Amino acid sequence: MTNKSFFLLMTLTISVFGVITTEVSVIGLFPQLELQLNITPIQVGYLVSVYAIVVAIAGPVITLLLLKYNRKYVLLCILFIFIVSNIIYATENIFNMVLIFRILPALIHALFFAIALVIAANSVPKEKSADAVATVFSGVALGMVLEMPLSSFIAEYVSLSAAFYFGSVTCLIAFIGVVYFIPSLPVSQKINILEQVTVLKKPSLWLSIATVTLIFSAMFSSFSYISDYLTKITHLSNNMIAIFLILFGASGYMGNFIFIRLLQKKHN
Repeated sequence: MTNKSFFLLMTLTISVFGVITTEVSVIGLFPQLELQLNITPIQVGYLVSVYAIVVAIAGPVITLLLLKYNRKYVLLCILFIFIVSNIIYATENIFNMVLIFRILPALIHALFFAIALVIAANSVPKEKSADAVATVFSGVALGMVLEMPLSSFIAEYVSLSAAFYFGSVTCLIAFIGVVYFIPSLPVSQKINILEQVTVLKKPSLWLSIATVTLIFSAMFSSFSYISDYLTKITHLSNNMIAIFLILFGASGYMGNFIFIRLLQKKHN
């Protein structure tokens, strides 16, 4: 791997970590958000569920509409929105305003991953593309491992605002990395939206979508309230909750690389 490819992949990995940070940080901050926004646990849950629903519904449409533009500039716009959103979370105490800035990044969440993973796969020789994608996608697992317990720790010992500023700074670092390490990537081949939509005729695609939807619905429906549950029902300390979150994320991190290897063996 060349230095150029290395820095490009590291930039994308940090970008993924920043995006996942924005998505999941609120999960470990339920008690603090209840106090700051003066809302119920159910309302805090909306900040998670609304994000997921918007990603699922708007993601494919937004992706089809915006993939025709220069990928570097689209990536920069996406990261800018995530930077601003985290700043809003850190400074705003009105629930509806925070909810709006949960919806905005959710609209472009799927587009971000579509662009980031394509750039990663195309940055290395074809035989190494799976490893490149796995490297970048490890940012998701790292976000699950580190972000929730880290946000909980920062909110506990510094402040809730500092926890969200961490997400903003992470996305800012990614933004700078994209500026310097990712070249301009105009789309040379015209994208026909109707041709792209024809893939929806494949039953295997819908089976995959249904499977992923059920898995993530089960995960987030329980995971979203785990911090609040462990605090109020089992009376665990914040330190113990952080350990449980780390174990969950570590399992996902290891699974990411294990299943990539299994897929490569099956493909070969």
